[in-house]
Amino acid sequence: MSLGGKNLPDAWNANVRKKYRNRALKAGLSGDELDISKICKAKTVKDALLKKYPFLHDWKECPYRWHVLQFEESSILLDALYRLTVVHDIPALPLHDAMIVKESDMELAKQEIRKYFHRRFSVYPEISFKKRR
Repeated sequence: MSLGGKNLPDAWNANVRKKYRNRALKAGLSGDELDISKICKAKTVKDALLKKYPFLHDWKECPYRWHVLQFEESSILLDALYRLTVVHDIPALPLHDAMIVKESDMELAKQEIRKYFHRRFSVYPEISFKKRR
């Protein structure tokens, strides 16, 4: 299910069907198991998404698309990384859509991310941490 377009799809597009079929073949599936539409209807997935995330009902009017969100996310992380490394003199490294900090600096990193997220979106995000094993 893609959130890149203006509308949430009611049917699987050809690219999704092809990718699913290729993966199903590699997994040793056959017959109807190769057709994603026979396994799960796109509308069923869409309905489940709308039930779980009611804000998606307004998706058509929403100005945020994947490329905007990706830019915003990277800007938030860059701002937080700058504050941590330059202002607080804390070592911090970017990692895709996350950052690496010492365990003792996790709370300050969380505060900085939340602050910059709030400045851009006027809400505070839930932030999770993974401790290194």
